[in-house]
Amino acid sequence: MQRYCYYQIDLMNFTFADISMHGSYQNYWIEFSISLIV
Repeated sequence: MQRYCYYQIDLMNFTFADISMHGSYQNYWIEFSISLIV
């Protein structure tokens, strides 16, 4: 649960801060999805 919250918060900040970096965003979203499933 702690890991999920960490990814969720970072995902929100990342989306607004570095939305221009599409490659990094895709990799981050994949990592977030995997953690959510696991």
